[in-house]
Amino acid sequence: MMDRPGFVTGVALVANAVAREIFKVDASPEAIEAVQAVVEQHDSKGWWGQIVGADASGPGFDLSRCESSGNDWVDGYQEALTALAAAIEAVPLEPNSIAVVGMLLDRREADRRADYDELAGYLAALGLDFCGFFPAFDVVDSSQLKDIAPASTIISLPYGRKAAHAISKKTGAKLIELDQNRVNVVFEINEGKTTKVKSISFIGNRAFTDGQLRDIITTIITGRPSP
Repeated sequence: MMDRPGFVTGVALVANAVAREIFKVDASPEAIEAVQAVVEQHDSKGWWGQIVGADASGPGFDLSRCESSGNDWVDGYQEALTALAAAIEAVPLEPNSIAVVGMLLDRREADRRADYDELAGYLAALGLDFCGFFPAFDVVDSSQLKDIAPASTIISLPYGRKAAHAISKKTGAKLIELDQNRVNVVFEINEGKTTKVKSISFIGNRAFTDGQLRDIITTIITGRPSP
């Protein structure tokens, strides 16, 4: 088997948050054991999902033949999130609702929870209906995917670009993504039904004819320069 410890590290970070799932990875047992030791060392709660070899039997997410063959842990993290995101089901979208995909969940400690809480607070302050994060700080499972499924807008963060695209494609949500951890906030204004004007009258005008004034109004409304 090809030994990709960096890739496996990224998968392990997701597995650490999704203890009920099995990820099949093309890596040596030694690499998997080393990653497990690193995760347990940095995780105060000692959570650990199951990571097994590519030849293991039984249900699970097979990442042994994923598109990314690099050794970067970000590749493994993104591929694992994308595999999980494929289970989301399309539901009617709720207006003005938003979800965030791609938070880095590398440990379950107070400072990481603070990152989640602070971003959620910013979105609430903007008056947005916040559906949730993927991955969530708590254990990620199918119920968490149900929480974010109605979001009409998905904010894509760098660690979950592929998962965000997969979710957006399946649910029809609008996707917002920028480089360098920046985020666009889009305000959509519903102008309502068009109001028709039956007639315009000019009272007290002596310098121009009504027809000349109507022509000027027309040019301003259509955006053409007035004569």
